[in-house]
Amino acid sequence: MSPLNEAEFKTYLAKAREKRATVLQSGAAEAKLDVSSVTIRKLKRKGGGSSKNGPPSLSDKEPIAAPRLNNMAAACGSKVVLSSPRKRIKKEKTCVPMEGTDIASLWDRRFDGMGFVDSNLSFTKDVQEVKESGLEKAGEILVAYSLRSALLGKVITDQFQALVGHHSNCQDELIATKGKLKIANDTLGDMKKHILKVNKRLEEEQTALTQLEKKNENNKAFEEEEVGLKKSVDMLKGLSIAKDVEIEDLKKSVDMLKGLSAAKDVEIEDLKESVDMLKGKSAAKDIEIEELKKSMDTFKGQSAAKDMEIEDLKVDAALRYQDGFDKAIEQVHILFPSFDFSEADAMKSVVDGKLV
Repeated sequence: MSPLNEAEFKTYLAKAREKRATVLQSGAAEAKLDVSSVTIRKLKRKGGGSSKNGPPSLSDKEPIAAPRLNNMAAACGSKVVLSSPRKRIKKEKTCVPMEGTDIASLWDRRFDGMGFVDSNLSFTKDVQEVKESGLEKAGEILVAYSLRSALLGKVITDQFQALVGHHSNCQDELIATKGKLKIANDTLGDMKKHILKVNKRLEEEQTALTQLEKKNENNKAFEEEEVGLKKSVDMLKGLSIAKDVEIEDLKKSVDMLKGLSAAKDVEIEDLKESVDMLKGKSAAKDIEIEELKKSMDTFKGQSAAKDMEIEDLKVDAALRYQDGFDKAIEQVHILFPSFDFSEADAMKSVVDGKLV
């Protein structure tokens, strides 16, 4: 069995999404992505909050739980609300890359990273807080967040490799199942050929039996003729004594006919035994045919069960792929909250740097 091509995989991915939507509509609890281990550091506003120990800075390390990724709020220009124990902070998002340019990727050689930071990410309050906290402290924070980003990247990579391994195992199981199914189909084909041979033999034996029945009818006609001859002999005896010589000849003829009749009787008995033997063989063949039919029904049921099992495995693989894709998008959105992931979809492919 060859691996699923892109079109087949997208088909089963769509089925997985429909299955998930059905579960959500029936009131089942939505599968939650576990991101409780990821924390972010909240930057306090200068002069804000309830702190009485002077103006807050980047050194404040109050961890708060990372919010769940909302795919519907990932469009450009929408407002993303980050949950906080104290207050919800609304922050305007900016589409990347900037409008009016033909740069479609952050990895484009023409993309000016420093210019983009200066024009889009240069917030006066953040710059002031970095200056107040000092370069050493800012460097420590930069190293900490870089290490966390690297850790998240490793986790995402490990999970993706695990998903790929699981998908490969599923492919191996499907290949093995198809191999078994092919063996079953080959066996079924051999059984059909054997049944055709048996049916042909039954037709030949039926033809032979019909011929034997015709021979039996001819023997009955001969017996009737013999009875008529006996009547003729009795009539000749009563008509004339002078016909004794002729009668003697007739007796000899009758004796000869009796011998022939006895031989015919023996032949008829042999034919009856042959017919009985053929009937026994025919009954045995009928039993064998019934057993073959039962075996065919069993193989058909097993084949249908394997088809259903293969279909469930394909839908399960698509569900696992969709879950892994959603987890990766959610974690990347936490690392880069300003990026727009509204067009990200597991059904799309990257062609010439674009989602298709």
